[in-house]
Amino acid sequence: MRLTMTIVSLLAAGTAGAIGFADMEIYRFERGASQLLVHDLNRDGRDDLVFANNTVSRLEVLIRRVEQPPPEAGRAPLLKEVFDNQGVVVDQAIIACRVAELAGPGQPSVITMGREQGLVIYPFENGGLQSPRKIHLKNPERLMDIQAADLNGNGHPELVVCRKDNLEILWNDGDGGFHLRTEMKITPPDALKIELADFTGNGHADLLTFISATPTLLRLRQGQGDGTFDAEHILPIAPA
Repeated sequence: MRLTMTIVSLLAAGTAGAIGFADMEIYRFERGASQLLVHDLNRDGRDDLVFANNTVSRLEVLIRRVEQPPPEAGRAPLLKEVFDNQGVVVDQAIIACRVAELAGPGQPSVITMGREQGLVIYPFENGGLQSPRKIHLKNPERLMDIQAADLNGNGHPELVVCRKDNLEILWNDGDGGFHLRTEMKITPPDALKIELADFTGNGHADLLTFISATPTLLRLRQGQGDGTFDAEHILPIAPA
């Protein structure tokens, strides 16, 4: 069985100042693909794809080719016709995957997280993934999600690890290293996911936690841009 993933690319329309959507690009993915990310890893102006495939223990990194075959009517192009695969075999099931420029602008890394080895970070250089760096995480059986964002305004993204019962912030040293950590408890201890974005419009990244099995599903901590956060705000969701 194959899964179908639809990718819609945005491009400038023919007239100056106008934008629109091109035709849909449809590619076939084998069963097991998850954690799909879109990022221009090699900075050539073309979006590349990153995803996990735990059924074959691989992290796939697909770099879009400059030259591509002309489309054929009635047939979706194969991934190998449009992308060069720079993926690698992995030693753990990937439960979360992100891309962030941890070491500085123009230096992307692919960040993976699993319950066997914790964080595994792959710098992307010279057209492919480099030797990974591993970061131990305690209580791996409770790991749920990870996100990256600049939380203290120094221009370097932090990593925020979500467990069922707490959030752990790994503070970026400025060169992609992480030595200081801060933990925040989650109540009730049943978190599923987190998101980092400016939800309040103050120009700083906030922490939004999704809690399962409770009427108050969302918990928001407003970021102040200096590494601190306001008290938790409960955001109830109306029943469906």
